[in-house]
Amino acid sequence: MLKDKRNREETYDQNQEAETQVVTVTEKSGQIEMDTEGMFKIVLDRKHGYIVVINFATLGMEKPLKVIKGKSAESVYRRIIELGAVKKLDHAAYLGKELSKAEIALRTGKSYVQDDSLFNELM
Repeated sequence: MLKDKRNREETYDQNQEAETQVVTVTEKSGQIEMDTEGMFKIVLDRKHGYIVVINFATLGMEKPLKVIKGKSAESVYRRIIELGAVKKLDHAAYLGKELSKAEIALRTGKSYVQDDSLFNELM
């Protein structure tokens, strides 16, 4: 179910590196500043098939500002952007990553816990 019968991915041509700047990234560099628009808690509503994003103004806040629900990562993050609920690019990228994990978990039956790995580390 999680493995393709045939490899269909595009191969990387290292010739593209010639005469251009190549940047190699190390894991988790630098401090992350909180987004002024708040923070998000992502959970699944398996009964109704929703990815649920709970938007809080600050850490420890009990009553959320918004609850956003959708069936796909893309529909949820597009709505978050439309609502202006995220301002920082790194926060938006983080949300995209977490929402994609949540959608995969919803579709495959895997457990989803925000900020945890979806699959066991193989390396």
